[in-house]
Amino acid sequence: MNTRELVILVVSALLIVGAWVLLKPHPADQPKPNPSAQQVQKETPSTPQSTTTDNPELSQFFENFLAEYLKRDPEWSSDLRLFGNVPDPTGDQLTDASLQGQKKTDEFLREKLQQLRSFDRSKQSEKQLLTTDILDWYIDDILRGEEFMLDDYPVNQVFGVQNTLISLMTDLHAINNSLDAVNYIKRLSKFGTKIDQVIDGLKVREEKGILPPKVIVDKVLGSMKGFAALESEKNPLYLSFVNKAERVSAISKEKKDEMAKLVSKEIKDTVYPAYQKLIAYIENIAPKAPTNEVGVWRFPNGDAYYAYMLRHHTTTDLTPEEVHQLGLKEVARIQGEIRKLFAGLGIENKEIFGEMQRAYWASTQDKAEFQYPNTEEGKKQALADYLKIVEEAQKNIKDVFDVTPKTPINVKAVPEFQEASSPGAFYQPPALDGSRPGIFYVNLANLPNKPSMQTLAYHEGVPGHHFQLATQREMQGIPTFLKVVGFNAHLEGWGLYAEKLARELGFYKDPYSKIANLWSELFRAARLVLDTGIHYKHWTRDQAMAYAWNNVGTRLTGEIDRYIAWPGQACSYKVGELKILELRDKMKKALGDKFTLKAFHNLILENGSMPLSLLEKIVDRYITTAQTH
Repeated sequence: MNTRELVILVVSALLIVGAWVLLKPHPADQPKPNPSAQQVQKETPSTPQSTTTDNPELSQFFENFLAEYLKRDPEWSSDLRLFGNVPDPTGDQLTDASLQGQKKTDEFLREKLQQLRSFDRSKQSEKQLLTTDILDWYIDDILRGEEFMLDDYPVNQVFGVQNTLISLMTDLHAINNSLDAVNYIKRLSKFGTKIDQVIDGLKVREEKGILPPKVIVDKVLGSMKGFAALESEKNPLYLSFVNKAERVSAISKEKKDEMAKLVSKEIKDTVYPAYQKLIAYIENIAPKAPTNEVGVWRFPNGDAYYAYMLRHHTTTDLTPEEVHQLGLKEVARIQGEIRKLFAGLGIENKEIFGEMQRAYWASTQDKAEFQYPNTEEGKKQALADYLKIVEEAQKNIKDVFDVTPKTPINVKAVPEFQEASSPGAFYQPPALDGSRPGIFYVNLANLPNKPSMQTLAYHEGVPGHHFQLATQREMQGIPTFLKVVGFNAHLEGWGLYAEKLARELGFYKDPYSKIANLWSELFRAARLVLDTGIHYKHWTRDQAMAYAWNNVGTRLTGEIDRYIAWPGQACSYKVGELKILELRDKMKKALGDKFTLKAFHNLILENGSMPLSLLEKIVDRYITTAQTH
């Protein structure tokens, strides 16, 4: 697994309808963390008396930790751009994907966790205690997953290495000077080593009987073959270099042309052979890939692995059964709300909700006012309309937000070569050095249905991920680690909360946009059922699609394939949103007339991303303080 989870969002997705994730653990085959260290932590009071001033030694530890961690993950370093205007110090390197490299990183993390727990909590300021608890949870979570090092799919259609390597170069590797350009070429020269490391890991998994399902195999083979068939000078790796270098006036035209030839040569001599090697390996295991049994339950330690992945993504201790039942309950509730709107539009009531949803879609699909022409002009207009929605939200949301980002947000189309492997939309956070704004990416392979656009823009842009992640990266007077760490339930829970907040504020003016918004929520609730169905209840892919067909209205084929490849992640949205709503209700009931949405939103945003249990402690502390003043 990779240490980043929302880092390379261009292939994302993030999934996403959304973005996804900043840090992803990459467990290794090591023993559990030192029990004595865990015991010390367990016996330490969770809320000790703290000092009012920071412990300088601990503050330095926080900064050193991130700096040392980034040396082990130069690809994440390129995304964060902590180095400002100077060349990226590790910009010529790729992150070690070998099993040995992962083990070394886990040894490093185990050592850092013990150091972190050795600091006297009574000598930490309140802010330091929060940082300590966040970092402790983050590292401990990775080490909890060490025994499941081989239970993932490094090559998959969502965040597979074959995609993230390309996005690293096209979207994250900046070229501001000659050294950056040289480093671009050096990185391409290391693609072969990286792919070899991945193949070595795949072979170990194969020996243990851990193979990706056929649906993943088919998708990655199709994508890689298309990529490797491009002429080198029509490859996105080449075009990206030429476009970036063209903007650097300090490099002469002759030098740019010379470097471009070297890029083309590396693509032909290194990149393509590496991908062909990976293609050959995947083709070799394809006959053994399971077709119907697609859940991780089939792994030797599959149930424990899935429980870990649920905890990692939801940051809760909910069991798979609890998540499944929560999903069934939410699906029924939201379907009831949509049925009421259907009645107002004359949609015949039916026992099977999916039949009603399809009838509604059929009644609207020919409405010209809901569609864009499938032309370049239509695509440009869709992007312009998304930007307009975001800009209007920024104006209309001010009454309920004090904390808003200064960094601008742009709306861009997903590059054509990434459309097939990208989600419908996702958000890429701004670079810490200010060189890149927040970007709301839209996949225009399928032009949007106009009533659905508001919900998507609120989730990915304003007041969703842009407010959340750009604000996090702009926070002052905190350790840099807190500006970049991410926890899925908080991140995606906020994105889904933003959709509902817009509904509560009356942003959806007509029944069509209201139905689209509620359907988006239904879709996230169904994810709880589908993900646990596949990985816990042994559902086949066909069973999952049948459930979606009856309860959501469509088979969600691509989404279900994503859940197969990425266990647990899809559950983070609804679990996180429900927790945020629970905390808001808790604060509202406790404070009565003293409650304001601004104050609540400040609490959720101004402290950065964190596990839901720590978020609840922050809200509880605020309530106690407010009640005594």
